[in-house]
Amino acid sequence: MSIRRHLLVVATQCHTMGPPLARLEEAAQALHVTLTDDRLGACVPGLPRESGLLVGYLDQAEIERNVRTAVEYAAEHSATLVLALLGHGFVPGENPTLYLMAQDSVQGLPNTAVNVPALLQAAVDRMGVAGVLALIDTCSAAGAVPPAPSLITGAREGRSRLDLLMASAVQQSAIDFDMTTALVDLIRAGAGDTPTLSVEAILPELRARARRQSIVFHRYDGHAEDLWLTRNPRIVAVSSRYGSYGFAQYQRVMSAALPDLAALPPVPEALDLLLAAPESPLRMRAESVVRDLYIVLRTCELLRGALLRDAVTHGALRRASPVGLPPEFFAPGALTEAEVTGYLMLNPPVGQSGAAQLVRFVFTLAEQAGRDLHAPELRRWVDELGLMVYANEVIAQISGRRAPQELRLIVSLHASLTGDWPEVIQAWVMHGDEDVDQADHPCEPSPDGVAGAVFAAVDQAERFAETRGLPLRHVEVAAPAGLLLQWRPEEIELGIRLGQTHSVMLHWSERFKQSPEIRRINRWLRDRLRSERPTWDRPFDWLDDHRMLEIGTLREQLKQRTFGIAVAVGCRPREPEEVLTLLLTFTPIVIWPGEAILAGDPRADLVAAWRELPEGFLTAYRKRWRNEPAQNVLADLRAVWDDERWLEFCRRMQWRTTQEERS
Repeated sequence: MSIRRHLLVVATQCHTMGPPLARLEEAAQALHVTLTDDRLGACVPGLPRESGLLVGYLDQAEIERNVRTAVEYAAEHSATLVLALLGHGFVPGENPTLYLMAQDSVQGLPNTAVNVPALLQAAVDRMGVAGVLALIDTCSAAGAVPPAPSLITGAREGRSRLDLLMASAVQQSAIDFDMTTALVDLIRAGAGDTPTLSVEAILPELRARARRQSIVFHRYDGHAEDLWLTRNPRIVAVSSRYGSYGFAQYQRVMSAALPDLAALPPVPEALDLLLAAPESPLRMRAESVVRDLYIVLRTCELLRGALLRDAVTHGALRRASPVGLPPEFFAPGALTEAEVTGYLMLNPPVGQSGAAQLVRFVFTLAEQAGRDLHAPELRRWVDELGLMVYANEVIAQISGRRAPQELRLIVSLHASLTGDWPEVIQAWVMHGDEDVDQADHPCEPSPDGVAGAVFAAVDQAERFAETRGLPLRHVEVAAPAGLLLQWRPEEIELGIRLGQTHSVMLHWSERFKQSPEIRRINRWLRDRLRSERPTWDRPFDWLDDHRMLEIGTLREQLKQRTFGIAVAVGCRPREPEEVLTLLLTFTPIVIWPGEAILAGDPRADLVAAWRELPEGFLTAYRKRWRNEPAQNVLADLRAVWDDERWLEFCRRMQWRTTQEERS
């Protein structure tokens, strides 16, 4: 999932505190420019009117209103909020709560100033906000930390993230915005050898530069997204050739293998230096990385060449990658062909080489773009890698997908006008994306009647498959939400369960509806499936709080695109049919409990099994039918998996129905 970063800098003067703060505007503007630089902070303006900087004599209500607006704007875009507050601050008496002084605030009077911990607590608890990174440069800045109970309760029940950098301890002065000035200098200079820098990573150097005050850092980690402060400019210049991940690996292994080097050599000169050094495991590791970077460079040249350059887009890179990519790659401008190539080459899965992973990536990218998989440019590249046999296997697999060697059956109950059992089911036999046979099967409007019609459709499809000499293994069943909650088509029996002999997948039949709204939503979902790729560690959004499943709250969150392309419900909603209908309207993949209570750690089980889904659900059902012990929670879950192919089928059926109605 792409994680945007929103920035709001609030720098306020105060009439009652004497002369204006001389360096306030300069410090605020420098921080804003640095954090909105795509090469560094990569933030976008935090307010809808394309503004991320408020400076001058600001009143209390204006500050609070704009911060709340920034929070809602970040939630709407599932963004990280970077919030900087600069100016005068105080804590009243013994109460360690920081108040930011607005233009008419009075020292020691809380009701005239802005309660900073309250603003931060509301931002952290807002559903949809990916995380909050707050920079507080005021006197007594350490009073900005929200109380612990407020962070672990609320709508998100603590599943959030807050990094809080504060310029001074409680009852200590902050001097001339030293922290902000030093922070800007550090961001622009960079540090270390990682692609991005967190506040924690630069904290020692920041404290060394701003010695006149006690800089305080606080982190609340509720297992949300990691927060980073800036990209690291030390390696950005080289990342266009090797990727920041690849170059960081190069820096690390070279420093270990040749610790006496005065300066890191360019990659092309590194191999000669390594070969001249005594043999050691560290030298061998460094040699391996250097040779891998040569392959990265050659692969990037291929991707930038005439054959593929027009095919390289953010969405294409994500879809072609055989593994999930790190979250930091999804910041604006961070996903490049060099980043992906370097990561895949230097981070292979167990049992596979990085070069083999690159072969699959490049040929998948070429196939997506409709390029000739036997093009001379691809063949020369494969020959240089020495992976001709493996490349031929990949081409054969891709070509097999292009020309399917089996049939599948789609059965739909969408003829039900009331969402109950229909009097007829419709069935299509598909060869790839072409429907080669279609039939209607009348039935009694009851579970047994529909079960008989489904088996009649399967029987007819299998006879058709025999005439084509192709197997029929997959049966896809579409039904309204109410029937999906109570019906298990894989358990239909006619001598043997349907799920024992065929792979059964569930869909939502309402996507066939002839309405502009449904057609538009289907197109939107199809585009999201093409452009969004779940990360390996967070492939779905987890909803296990009844308050999150209240219809009004849920509808608002879904319309704001708070959730990704997959949602898993961990509890039984109070209004299950209404909730499932609402989720399916805005989300292509929805998982929910078939039983009232899920045992163990269902969220962790689902994450661990994600790469096996949706087929993994049927595997778990079959084990339960055989009374085999369950290894995870999959057998207790139900799922609708409306992938891109299903949405495309729905689009063609809607178009066909429209044409038939006009004729």
